[in-house]
Amino acid sequence: MRFARLAAPAFGPFTDFALDLSAGGADLHLIFGPNEAGKSSLLRAIGDLLYGIPGQTPDGFVHGYRELRIAATLEDRDGRRLAIQRRKGNKHTLLDGDGAPLPDDALSGLLGVVDRDFFTTVFALDSDRLREGAASLLHGRGDLGEALFSASLAGTPVHRILKALEDEAKTLFDGRKTKGVSIRPLLAEHKASQDASRAAMVRPDAWEQALAAVAEAQAACTRLGDEVAQRNTRRDWVQRCLDALPVIGALAEQERLRAGLPPLPDLGPGFVEQTEQALGRRDAARVRLTELQRSIDRLAHRVDENQPDQRLLARAGEIEALHEQLAVQREWRNERAALEAERASLAAELGAGMRELEIEGEPAAVERLRAGAEAVLTLREAATALEAAAAAAGEHR
Repeated sequence: MRFARLAAPAFGPFTDFALDLSAGGADLHLIFGPNEAGKSSLLRAIGDLLYGIPGQTPDGFVHGYRELRIAATLEDRDGRRLAIQRRKGNKHTLLDGDGAPLPDDALSGLLGVVDRDFFTTVFALDSDRLREGAASLLHGRGDLGEALFSASLAGTPVHRILKALEDEAKTLFDGRKTKGVSIRPLLAEHKASQDASRAAMVRPDAWEQALAAVAEAQAACTRLGDEVAQRNTRRDWVQRCLDALPVIGALAEQERLRAGLPPLPDLGPGFVEQTEQALGRRDAARVRLTELQRSIDRLAHRVDENQPDQRLLARAGEIEALHEQLAVQREWRNERAALEAERASLAAELGAGMRELEIEGEPAAVERLRAGAEAVLTLREAATALEAAAAAAGEHR
């Protein structure tokens, strides 16, 4: 496991602090700074991130306990990354990168058997723990070998490491359980797989024989495939013949019926063209008939829509009489117009005659100058006598 990123949004003296440890792919990073720069606080932040923030922490002097946050991006041996956060609390203190709770054992695959004490003594030594180790070595406490080895590890208590290793070995090799971390079932499975592999091994001569048998079987399969293809072709031909038999029989029957028909008359060379023209005219006539029928239907529809009012039909006699009277009235009106025209002409002639006779007044005043019947008769007789005398005088000339 390695750190790709370490951040302290709110922890100890840090606020929104972050370190990018992924650049260059280095496995060793050196972080330095003056006294009181926060190196020890950052070391405690790593341990608190992995194992939880203690209930009584000395790193809540800037931010309150509820605001404490540590974050990191961890990377395993295969390059898979996990973004986590840690808050202070009693449960569900491990969060993912988005702040959703993670199981308490989410880091077990990365940490293995390394508990907090092991991590602190091996990976998180500070000046105080180094002084304690030096004091233990000077006072000769513990086994000499452990003391010397502890001195080489800057005072790390070796017995804790040995105890952790023994516990891990016991977990791995003791027992025969099929679940958990014991590797005994895996060893048995590995042995069974080896036995199965040996049993599945094939001798070279057996392999050659199997290859020869396969080649022979493939050749036989090819021959059988060709034979099947030929038989299928023959079968298809026979099937087509069988399918054609009804048609051939029907054709023979039609030929027999045609032979029994009387001879057809000679229709002439232009029969086909005339027939086609007649059929064309027939089709055109059908189209025209269809159009006329549609026109008739439209007219019938209009007639149906324009039915006369029954009240008018009930008074048909009166309407007919009025129609006859209208004709008579029109005739009278025409005669009156002619009479009016004639009267106007006569009035004009009368006016002209009155002007020639030097008679004053309107033509209507001539009525008073009209002579009586006796005077008219006398004048006619005198005119006759005058005409006779003029005729006699003409003969004696």
